[in-house]
Amino acid sequence: TSTFDSNAEGWTIYGSATDIWHSSGSGGYIGFAETVLVSYFYHSYEAPDTWDGNWTSNTNQAITVDASWFATESIGIPLVIVNISSDTGGSMHLGQYYNASGWNTLTFTLDPAQFTIDSGNFANILADVDNFNIWIERPGGQITGYSIETAIDNVSIPYAPTTAPVPIPPAILLLGSGLIGIWGVR
Repeated sequence: TSTFDSNAEGWTIYGSATDIWHSSGSGGYIGFAETVLVSYFYHSYEAPDTWDGNWTSNTNQAITVDASWFATESIGIPLVIVNISSDTGGSMHLGQYYNASGWNTLTFTLDPAQFTIDSGNFANILADVDNFNIWIERPGGQITGYSIETAIDNVSIPYAPTTAPVPIPPAILLLGSGLIGIWGVR
């Protein structure tokens, strides 16, 4: 879980400045504001490596995120997309639109029937997650010149990702089996 109460907790925003943490009185959040110079826009919030690992125990569990979207003009409905990928297993994503400006709590269930698999398969991706990010975007249409601020807070998954067990070096296994063999000969 990342609550961002006192800092950015290792999260970054792809392609932006590093000063992304903002105090909100009783805690904080991470966010970024810019004047959009192109017609298609998104901010990608990248989780730190501590979120990497085996997520298989999270199958059919919910990822929740508080997301916000503020714009100087009414320029459409924002889309929040959860992206999960693995170097060995492929990638997948799931998006939700929301209408309200300000903070909204969104829930994404880790269900293979809900995610769009871009490559690989659901089980292999969750077994070796090495990239988790949250996009807030406004797809399509002309929005050049508007000021937009996005932010996220309280990102959670039900269980901490587990890392692969550290393999026992073959020499230690060989030593152990040799000692057992010597003990057995006595």
